[in-house]
Amino acid sequence: MRIKRIDCYSELEKKELLNHWLHYYKLAEYSQETLNRFQELMEKDCDTLLQLAVVGHANNFGPNRLLEEIQKEIASDKKFKKTKSKCRTLKEKYPEQHERAEERFLIEVVTTYNRFQKKKTVTEEELIRKIQESSKNMKLTSKRVTEVFEDCLFRDEEVKDGKPNKEFSITEGLRVKVIFNTERLNQHKPEINEMINEIIGIDKIAHFLNMCTRKDGTLWTGSHDEVDQLMMLGLATEILAIPLNISRDSWKDFFPDGIPFVIKNNEKTATAVVGNDPKDFLKVLNNISHQKK
Repeated sequence: MRIKRIDCYSELEKKELLNHWLHYYKLAEYSQETLNRFQELMEKDCDTLLQLAVVGHANNFGPNRLLEEIQKEIASDKKFKKTKSKCRTLKEKYPEQHERAEERFLIEVVTTYNRFQKKKTVTEEELIRKIQESSKNMKLTSKRVTEVFEDCLFRDEEVKDGKPNKEFSITEGLRVKVIFNTERLNQHKPEINEMINEIIGIDKIAHFLNMCTRKDGTLWTGSHDEVDQLMMLGLATEILAIPLNISRDSWKDFFPDGIPFVIKNNEKTATAVVGNDPKDFLKVLNNISHQKK
């Protein structure tokens, strides 16, 4: 939008500038009723509202003073008519000062309006490019979580007579219990850490149901099974921990609906996972069964 004399703007341009002035410069939140009343006044008499904006800007009030008056019902039809008369008198009494105030108002508001519109306007090609660039930097995807999870499981050739022949780690998630190959957990641990770092709220504490969301607000999955896979990878590598080390059997007693929170264990991100000796497989299973009883 170009900077020009205030009476050279069309009705639509005036409304766009007023709406921009309202939302860009207001310093507090107001009720929807107050904002609706502002829109009603703008439709009724855009020029008077624009003059009030100029006066408010000249006195460093911004839109807040006007919104507060609207909130106090000072902007009733009768009082708004009186305000309109005051604006006209002020303009006629101090024409040069008022013209300079209009000029300063328009220079600043049109400049911020153009800057805001430029940021807001994104072509379809730019949007696609931004999404592609963003996705290139994202480690956390449903496809990659599933690939890493499945690669950390034991392969057929690594199991003999129903027992693993390599170091193993047993982890239980929300839905299932799995036996991981400890060696491959360690191979994937740096990538698992990078994926977990993208989870919203993970720097403090994250709820299982929120783990499907990245820090930028986008969803990496809509499946709780894939969230469970990532949580189990995190627990197995000790990158994630359950608060107070609450055991799986006690989740239902400590967490609403038995759905846990997790915390990031930064001290363990660079530490190798220590698995169980394959010859102790039955012993470990018996110990787990005994603990449950």
